[in-house]
Amino acid sequence: TLVYAGMLDDVLVAYAAIDAKSLPATARVSDLVVMPELRQKGIGRTMLAAVESWAAQNNLDRVLLEIAMRNFPMVEMVKQSGYDLCGFMEQFFPNGDTALFYHKRLA
Repeated sequence: TLVYAGMLDDVLVAYAAIDAKSLPATARVSDLVVMPELRQKGIGRTMLAAVESWAAQNNLDRVLLEIAMRNFPMVEMVKQSGYDLCGFMEQFFPNGDTALFYHKRLA
């Protein structure tokens, strides 16, 4: 797992965890987290752009994210960033939440 850290004035404000080994030619973002007080300020989009750039540089074809269905702000962010819904799975997360899967083709 690769982790990108988002720093602001030497403070960790965001991170993205990427798995590029479990699915063919895919960078799977297992976590994309921004400090609650800094959400909806473009940090998540910046982190996602960094993941996309890393994936392209490593000759991967797509980026895949799993998002809790109730996380409406993140669903809207990935849709606005060009991601398409590609599936869902009920009771995916440890708390029983349904996951929505979004992906973006890079090539």
